[in-house]
This record gives sequence, C-alpha cells and structure tokens, in this order.
Amino acid sequence: MPADSGNQSLSLKFGSSGNSREINRRFVGVRPTGIYSGGYLTVVDSSHASLSALVAEIEDGTHQLRIATTTVVNILVSSASPYVVLRWSYTGNTSDFMEILAVSTPATYDLIIGKCTFIGGGVLNGFVYSERSNPEVLDLFLQVEVAEEGGLYVRIRAGRIQNGKENIDIPDQKSGTFIPPGSNSRIDLVYVDRTTGIIAIDSSGTAAATPVAPNYAGRLILAEVTLSAGDLSIAASAIKDVRDFVNMSYAVDDTTIQVDANGKLAVKTIGNASVSGLFGTWLVRSSDTVYQASTDGFIVVYIPDNTRANILTDSSNPPTTLMISGNEGYPSSPGGVNCPVRKNDYWKVVTTTGPVPTVRWLPLGS
Repeated sequence: MPADSGNQSLSLKFGSSGNSREINRRFVGVRPTGIYSGGYLTVVDSSHASLSALVAEIEDGTHQLRIATTTVVNILVSSASPYVVLRWSYTGNTSDFMEILAVSTPATYDLIIGKCTFIGGGVLNGFVYSERSNPEVLDLFLQVEVAEEGGLYVRIRAGRIQNGKENIDIPDQKSGTFIPPGSNSRIDLVYVDRTTGIIAIDSSGTAAATPVAPNYAGRLILAEVTLSAGDLSIAASAIKDVRDFVNMSYAVDDTTIQVDANGKLAVKTIGNASVSGLFGTWLVRSSDTVYQASTDGFIVVYIPDNTRANILTDSSNPPTTLMISGNEGYPSSPGGVNCPVRKNDYWKVVTTTGPVPTVRWLPLGS
C-alpha cells in the first residue's frame, strides 16, 4: 500500500464507526472533486519540488472522500514525468492513503497539482497551473488568496467568465508584483479584463492614513489588496474579497448605471447617451452624395411632387444596396421615406426623377 506522505488525515478510516465503503461511495457525483486549498509547488533543486499542505476531495470512480495533508512533501520530478498528481483508490484497508506522484500523463481520476517546467539539460525551473484540478465550485472561482511562497504577490484560483461572445477559461495563476507605497497605505484592485480574461492590478489609488479604493469603473473586480509602506509580503488580512458574482449582487459604479432612491437600478444620464437625450442634432444633407455614418442614425427624406428617390446603404463606398424606394410623391402629391443606418456604413439618397428632395440625417448621440 502507498506510504503516508504528508501526514494525511482521511475523512473516515476503514474500521471506524459506520460503513466506510458506503460513506465513501455516497459523495461520487455529488461533491465536486478537486484541490480546495493549498497544494502549491516550489523548486527545491534541479530535480525536486516541494508540495505544500493541502485539502482535496478525491475519487477513484466508485468511491470518494476528503483527504488533507498537514506537512510539506518533497517529490522527485523529471522532464519525462512533469505532472505532479494526487491518486487514490479504495481498498477497504486502514492504509487507503493518497499517493503523490510525478507522472508523464495523468490518469482519469488523478487530481493534477501542476506541471513542472524545465530548462536546458532537464533542470527544474518552475511550474504552470493551467491544467490544475480546481473544483467546479462558484465560491472558489477566481478567489484571490495569499501566495504560498510569500512575497508581494497573490494567487488567483482558476475560473471562467463570459464576455458576451464566448466563455473564457482563466487558469490558476500568480499575480504580477505589487509595489507598496512610500508612506501610509494604499488599496490596489485585482481585476479581470472582461474582453481577454487577463488578470491585472490597478494601483492608481492614493496612499493615505485611511486609504480609499480606486473606482471600480464597471470592471470585474476580484479583490481589494491593502498595501502599507515597507511591506515585504501580503497577508490574508490584507485581501478583501469583493467578487460580486459570489453573492449574486450587482456591481454599480455610477458611471453608466446607478441606484435610485428606491434601491433599484436606473440608467444614469451621461452626455448624449441618456434616456432623455438619445438623439443628436438634425443635420441637412444633399441628395446624390455619399456619406459615412459616424454613429447609428436615421435618414429622413421629404419627397416633393413628381419625384422618386431611392435610399442605398451598406459597407461599400459608394453603397449599392437598395434599402427603400420613396415613390409616395410620384406623380401627384408630396411624401416622404426614412431608413435606419448602421455606424460606419455608407449611405446615399439617389434622385431618379423629378425635383431634388430634402434630405436630413438624425444621429444617435453626438
């Protein structure tokens, strides 16, 4: 049987009160497996890594249990076996300990700690956690934690965001370096770029005896980190979890939306893009002339007697797509026609017969 690596604590040993076979089976497919805390690697020498204490939920396909280690474990690694994994199987024995292994390819139910990286000659020089077995638990998604190795860093757990077009998987990673202020304290923000999924730090806050966090400005903020002059590392007490998706609240930064007197979300009036000022200024345009729309907007054409006019618009210059024909004023009475146009598309009013029509452009915004 495997040796007890890391002074492991099993949730229920064989022979304890209760039927361990049934208890360890009941959690399969119910509790998400993965590494819940700890379990990070550091370089010991060119061929050895140390694994910090951890808590994990692990299965063998039939049974599942919680296992925790309480001491550091040294592991022999190589470029031929770069993955560090946890492996466990149930045998109904008091020595059902978890194995901590370096392997070339993880097995089906292995929990992946991380993958070693090597430089020339197969010398261990670091680790990547993009394939780490993080549990699919919302409360742990993108959680900011103390870096196990210390220093002016934090660790961000893996997670997933949706940017409106696609899902972006964000791997477990260490942040960039925080720079403490020269005096007093400052609050920095750890956030996710909603478009790329890149983790970044906003250090634009002002140092003060009682610092204030920078404006969230509509970004997906994960944590506020308070730094004091002279700090050499970041403690857990300096990290404030502000992930809004964990408590299912809404993030309001008062730039585009606000909370009204009744505590409800409301659109805030800003420039020309507010509810009460959606349209810009009417502009007179010429027929038989090509224009490019700087914003979304509308073409409105007044057609005098005995006149026929066509509106063409698309992404070509000149446009060739006929959208609508203004025939209402031909031949006996005046009329009109209008057509929406997308931003950056080209448009043109073409007079096919009769007097010149009156053309006006109504933009959205300025």
